[in-house]
Amino acid sequence: MVRRWAGDERGAVAVEYGVILAVVFLTMVGSLYTFGDQLKAMLDFLSATVAAALA
Repeated sequence: MVRRWAGDERGAVAVEYGVILAVVFLTMVGSLYTFGDQLKAMLDFLSATVAAALA
């Protein structure tokens, strides 16, 4: 029974895609946590610049 289970690779691709998705998600969350304040400041500056240009 163990040999049959160990040789069974069904679902392995789904698990691999799940791991890749988890790594991508954690990278995105980590980047937003690290650069969140800088990103907000840049977007606020851009918003103010566009608003001033349109006024």
